[in-house]
Amino acid sequence: MPLADRPWVVLVAVAYLAAVVAIGLWARVRTRTAADFFVAGQRPTPALLAIVAGARLRALAQRAEVFTLSDALVARFGSRRLGAPVAVAVLLGSVGYVGTQLEALGVLLASTLGWEGAGPFGLSAATALGLAVLLLYSVGGGMLGGLYADVFQGAVMLLAAVAVFVHALGAAGGPAGAASLLA
Repeated sequence: MPLADRPWVVLVAVAYLAAVVAIGLWARVRTRTAADFFVAGQRPTPALLAIVAGARLRALAQRAEVFTLSDALVARFGSRRLGAPVAVAVLLGSVGYVGTQLEALGVLLASTLGWEGAGPFGLSAATALGLAVLLLYSVGGGMLGGLYADVFQGAVMLLAAVAVFVHALGAAGGPAGAASLLA
């Protein structure tokens, strides 16, 4: 479908990227120390942290100075020998994971913005745009920026899932129509 036929898709994508950038800029103003950057200064509410990280990890972080998964495991099991192998495993796993996620982000943005027809340039430009937004909120705002961006992204996904469900239900002719299609 040509880009001109779907301006609302581009508008929503640009609004989403702008909102995530705004969250990063907001968090950057509130990030002053290493603790602010790595653990959001331990300021977010327990409910917000439970959504993203879980109550047990929050409790562990309050008992010990925990910035990384290695720190958490060392604090939990009391063995310093555990830290280095976990850090290496996380590093190795993260490189492949982040690379795959960046490629997926580029493909999604290229498709959404209509750049897929531009060949490798379109994918590269879309990946660079997505990476710039990601770096702005994660490096600029630290954990606080990432935390609020994750909550925002989760809310967007929830709203999108509800909208798709409502649209599918309407297209099927309501609950009775959907039930007959599934039977």
